[in-house]
Amino acid sequence: MFKNPSPCRMFHAFRSRSLFSSLILSLLWSLSAVGMVRAETVWLDELDLTQTTCGWKQTAANRTVDGNELIVCGEKITRGVGHHAPGEIFIMLPEKCGTEISGRVGIDDETNGQGHAEFLIYGKTGVLWRSGEMRGKEQAKSFRVDLSGQPFVRLVCDTLPDGYGHDHQDWIEVKIDYRGGKK
Repeated sequence: MFKNPSPCRMFHAFRSRSLFSSLILSLLWSLSAVGMVRAETVWLDELDLTQTTCGWKQTAANRTVDGNELIVCGEKITRGVGHHAPGEIFIMLPEKCGTEISGRVGIDDETNGQGHAEFLIYGKTGVLWRSGEMRGKEQAKSFRVDLSGQPFVRLVCDTLPDGYGHDHQDWIEVKIDYRGGKK
């Protein structure tokens, strides 16, 4: 036989045996491959947010920059990050794994409808997603962005021409799903 045969060689080596043997071998290989694929979800509010840049006060997990409950368009948010434009959250991603970031964004109601800003998601290749102009009292916008091949992701809160007053931005239920590879 072969020394440390590869899965392809193993399959070919047993091909001359019965169809049943080949099916069993294929099934065993598939099951072992499934065990090698790891999946993990990391929530933005569980990360260390002390090194973020925040246009006013401090980035906060599950609270606004003023320390209040997160509320967007009347919806109470239990999981999220309060941020303020101009600001950025930088996250290094593990090597060689497919990743995806998803969640929602919105201007917090504590501004009484006065906030006016934009959310952007950057990777090494540039802008991966942008919310467009958002205002207070507007419904949160959902996003789902493929981060495969990106070594990092930047979550950016940007001001618009009217300045950064009342730009209390919330990253809502944001999570990064890692599939396979190194962690």
